[in-house]
Amino acid sequence: MTAQIDNEPEAKKVQGRLAESIALHVLLPLLTGGLIYIGMRSHKMLMFEWFDLLHITPIVDLIRTFSTLLSVNLPGWLLFSLPDALWLYSLTVLLGLLWVNAPTQDRYFFMALGPLLGIGSEILQFWNVLPGTFDIQDLGLLLIASILAFMIVYSKRNIAMV
Repeated sequence: MTAQIDNEPEAKKVQGRLAESIALHVLLPLLTGGLIYIGMRSHKMLMFEWFDLLHITPIVDLIRTFSTLLSVNLPGWLLFSLPDALWLYSLTVLLGLLWVNAPTQDRYFFMALGPLLGIGSEILQFWNVLPGTFDIQDLGLLLIASILAFMIVYSKRNIAMV
């Protein structure tokens, strides 16, 4: 993930910046998208059956109780489109961090996998190739998430480039 650094204090700084970037740009968006799904989406989704099997329904119900208060006045795009965009952003940044020291074309290839899958599946829904409902807001947020992820990965302020 990182290049060999002879100076141990510098190596620790790089590892710290990388860990901060993963926490902020990978784990936080992933957790946020998951909490939106758990707390504010329909209880009829398949994942709630999984929660029953895992015996964590009481915890999920507690999350849903607190989330109900928040979700009353939220716009539909936040409930239905944002989680997928957050997950796409998270995946794209993660792939960028994992391949940060790879040759540029390799980095671009792996980073493009997330946007190709996310945006591609939305377009395939439009053409009725994949099940689901095409949504222009989904497509727009997926595009924005992809662009932001590429910008973050290549920003020297946010990602340790070694």
